[in-house]
Amino acid sequence: MDLILPEVTQILLALVLFASLIPSYELGLAVMNNATTGVAVFGLLVAVLLQLFVWLLSSRVFESIQLNLPSGAQQSTIGAYVTNVWFFRVQNLVELLLAGTPMFTHYVRIMGAEVNGDFWYFGNAIYEYNKLHIHGSTIVDSSSLNGHYMDGNGLTIDDTCIFGVLHPGCFAVAGSIASGENGPWKVILGNGCAQASADFGSATASKCMEQHPVVVV
Repeated sequence: MDLILPEVTQILLALVLFASLIPSYELGLAVMNNATTGVAVFGLLVAVLLQLFVWLLSSRVFESIQLNLPSGAQQSTIGAYVTNVWFFRVQNLVELLLAGTPMFTHYVRIMGAEVNGDFWYFGNAIYEYNKLHIHGSTIVDSSSLNGHYMDGNGLTIDDTCIFGVLHPGCFAVAGSIASGENGPWKVILGNGCAQASADFGSATASKCMEQHPVVVV
């Protein structure tokens, strides 16, 4: 089963990818064949926006399914999940356009993250938005935020809490508290000794800190 499930997952995701192209293709084809030049250009723009929306929706559905699978199935399918969500979301034009703007805060909230405060994102990748908690004034610069990580003991999916600054090359992963200034080139893991701070006034932040002490590697 451990060998079959990843292959089946890849096939299903490939079919979803193909199906996700159909709405924008049909709209673009209809506009090109039955419109003046000006209307055709506008129609193609709408088709591109439709495609971006479909990919955003697809990534949101993939993430919800992955986070609700049994733990054994999560571990078997994590490779296919990360590969396809990377395609659908991280290279998404919407994310590229919104990164570094105040609108990105609204985007991550729509995708399921909790944001309380100012969030300035210039990062590399975000996985598992539902597991992401942002508090206070936070800057993420060329770093990655994950709600998962894998080690010799298997797959871990858990909350990730960010308060402060991640300098380039940092990775905040499942169960971690990234507080204050971190980096550059640091991995923040959710196991080890607590790094407490009186600045975290949020109840969510306090609970997150109690459950997930931090280690910086």
